[in-house]
Amino acid sequence: MNVLGKSTCSFILGQNYVQQSAFQVEGYSLTECTRNRTRDKLCELFEGVHFSVRIYRNTKARDIGKHISEYANRSGSCFITFVSSHGSNGNVCGSDDKLVKLEDLFRAADTSKLKGKPKLFFIDACRTGRRDSRIPELLHSDYFVGYSCLSRQTSYDKGGGIYFKQLIEVYKDGLKYPARDHGKE
Repeated sequence: MNVLGKSTCSFILGQNYVQQSAFQVEGYSLTECTRNRTRDKLCELFEGVHFSVRIYRNTKARDIGKHISEYANRSGSCFITFVSSHGSNGNVCGSDDKLVKLEDLFRAADTSKLKGKPKLFFIDACRTGRRDSRIPELLHSDYFVGYSCLSRQTSYDKGGGIYFKQLIEVYKDGLKYPARDHGKE
């Protein structure tokens, strides 16, 4: 049985920004080539388990939530989104250098078709700066959010996307084994 057959996986990738130099940290940069290799490996991994994969590049802040909502409204048993961009604590940056709140992205995936189904967000962005510390009300047990760094820290990608590379290895290893129905033991 293929429980993942109609699940969706989207990638929001920031590559070109209006103020490119404003986001550079000395000695650290994620080249387009490295980012593409990492993205391709993640796509291959999820397509290999029959996820429908969609890639959004250089998306303006106002459109990130729209893309997530559009893709979340497709039928499926699971929804996964990878966001690789610049950011601050509680926000990610669009290609227009404007910030969008992560809470707004989580709400965008809160669709009737995904009620009670897992929604996984993997955020590879800096988390520096201040943020409202309240936990959004909509985050129930069907959400998982993974970050590439701790709160108020910088996410470094020297040598290319260590966070997503490790996720690939974990998922590849875990997908070697068939899923078991623990309710029928």
